[in-house]
Amino acid sequence: MDVQRHAGRRAIVTGAASGIGYATALRMVREGAHVTACDVSSEGLALLADEAGTPERLVTAVADITSQADVDSAVETGIGSTATPRNPDHIAPWMPLFGLATRTAKPDEIAAVVSWLASDEASNVNGAAVTADGGWTAILLLRCLRADESGWRRCRPGNRSA
Repeated sequence: MDVQRHAGRRAIVTGAASGIGYATALRMVREGAHVTACDVSSEGLALLADEAGTPERLVTAVADITSQADVDSAVETGIGSTATPRNPDHIAPWMPLFGLATRTAKPDEIAAVVSWLASDEASNVNGAAVTADGGWTAILLLRCLRADESGWRRCRPGNRSA
């Protein structure tokens, strides 16, 4: 990847040993960021470090984010106090619901959204919920707001006819 949109920036990525966290840490390093990658899995972090191949821009920290001492240590070791907070570990692809025919997001696709949100290109995005769900929200909305003879109607809790 040739884009260096995060050159000179620092970020912490939690859940970085697999899935979305792994893809986000890798992408942000490749786009120039100095990343502290945290996870409880030292094996997964070692794989990330090998794939990133840029030890000058990637620090790994075995840390449990439910432990304040681990978090404080990771922040101090990796980046001090100038982090761009991101927690892709809490972004989860939706599981198939109601037999809909769509797919879950790939970790690289969510990482692209996270990377963009952390960039100057998204500097005017504030207080917004950015949905990266492969169309799940739109499909569910259309199932709830569907046309019938009387026009559009809203789904209500307990309304099983939607």
